[in-house]
Amino acid sequence: PFFNEILGAVNTRVAALFVVKCVTLPYKDRIEMFVKCGLIGKAAEEASRARDKEALLELRAKASGKDAQEVERVIKMMEGGKK
Repeated sequence: PFFNEILGAVNTRVAALFVVKCVTLPYKDRIEMFVKCGLIGKAAEEASRARDKEALLELRAKASGKDAQEVERVIKMMEGGKK
C-alpha cells in the first residue's frame, strides 16, 4: 500500500525503496513495480535473479538508452552463467 500511495504522489525514487522490502510478493510483481518507477535496470536484475529470460526480453523491448544497455548486460551475464 505504501508503494502505491507514494507512486501516486509521483515520488518514484522513494516508491522504489519499498520494492525491495516486498519480499513476499512474486518476483513478477516486483519487476512490474520497478518498471512503474522507471527503473528498468533494477527490473532486469530482479528478472535475472529469478532466471526469467522471457521477462528480460520483454524488458529489453521496453528499454531505451542506458536502460537498454543495462538489460543487455544482464541478459549476457545470465546467458554466460548457463554455459
